[in-house]
Amino acid sequence: TVDLPAALRDPEEPFWRNVAANPAIGSLFIELGSRRRYRINGALERLDDAGFDLAVREAYPNCPKYIQRRQLRRIDGEAAPALLGEGGALDDASRAIVRRADTIFVASNHRERGADASHRGGSPGFVQVMDDTLLRIPDYSGNSLFNTFGNLTVDPRVGLCIPDFEGQRLLQLSGRARILHGQDDPHGLSGGTGRFWEIAIDRWLLRRAPQRLDWEYLDASPFNPAVEVGHA
Repeated sequence: TVDLPAALRDPEEPFWRNVAANPAIGSLFIELGSRRRYRINGALERLDDAGFDLAVREAYPNCPKYIQRRQLRRIDGEAAPALLGEGGALDDASRAIVRRADTIFVASNHRERGADASHRGGSPGFVQVMDDTLLRIPDYSGNSLFNTFGNLTVDPRVGLCIPDFEGQRLLQLSGRARILHGQDDPHGLSGGTGRFWEIAIDRWLLRRAPQRLDWEYLDASPFNPAVEVGHA
């Protein structure tokens, strides 16, 4: 049960329109300071002015790899919802957030099994801006379950959420993914897997974070592969 009164919701947040059309929900609970994460996927069972219920279909933990440690020091109330920008091709502000990112969240879907939410992390620059409508992301060695890649193989639609921790902003992107296997990788950007995925961007939204969260950066994951400076 998620307690989220209607008065505190941003009606322009895409989540509400999405679940109205498709009740599948993928959720990720993550504690950055301890590098713990837990995925819970299912379907919307109740939605009213008090909040909503998620009927759990599957729930499982993931390893702590590639999570940059941050400690939440303060929550300073709710911020007024605000759309700071939107478009198809990335602009200067959204492009800068992508290039600085060390943490991203990925939404994928399977037409029979439902939605899923996942985490990807790396050193700043691990998400490459190929051009204003194309991103390239390495697929590092993980739990070898390929939940996200399996979903994207049958349904290439993908969503990304990239937090701007210092700027108190969220960059949300939607588009279509293409999985690349067996790629030449002379600089080791994939950490040895030879796998990448590319996202053709359809739309992006830059939003103010719904709460002011003050984070203290602690350290990077010791598993992060090196990032070539030229790709940052």
